[in-house]
Amino acid sequence: MCRLGRRHKLPLPSGTFCIIGASLMLWLPDIIIGKNLEDYILNKLFAQIIKFGFVGVISFLVDFVISTGLVAILNGVTTKDFAALVGAFMGFTVSVIVNYILSMRYVFIRNEELGRKKEFVVFIILSLIGLGINELIIWICTRIYNANAGLADIIDFVVWFAASKIVATAIVMVYNFISRKIFLEKHEK
Repeated sequence: MCRLGRRHKLPLPSGTFCIIGASLMLWLPDIIIGKNLEDYILNKLFAQIIKFGFVGVISFLVDFVISTGLVAILNGVTTKDFAALVGAFMGFTVSVIVNYILSMRYVFIRNEELGRKKEFVVFIILSLIGLGINELIIWICTRIYNANAGLADIIDFVVWFAASKIVATAIVMVYNFISRKIFLEKHEK
């Protein structure tokens, strides 16, 4: 346990400094309120959604930076379609790994009956479905951009892609929460 002042304890993993920032973000509501977040929020689902939101923000930033960066690098070197799909795929893939680690540590109650390997396989399958939804939305938005020649005069392709990525991420985030809650979390009998 890491102590913050005299009253606050933060459960930070020992020896892993790479996720200290993530840990602080996840426990920020506790620090601001001064007590356990669930003491103030009657609905545990709402508290879980808030934590999922923090994990989602971290995962989104990882995804967004990688995907937009790759689109900016590949734009002009290859077709816009290929740049958009490769960027979206790579950003999504790295963010899934980050999301798995943070979600299973801070958001969802582990279903020990699944075991870690099976849990990860289910997580990957659900994430691949999410990737399919993500790629479909990016592809549709890219096709809309390419079909409307006037858009290129108004909006740069990288900006269009970034806006498309935000829309796709919002839709996939809702899918992710619902599917993981159903298939991964321990359910009380």
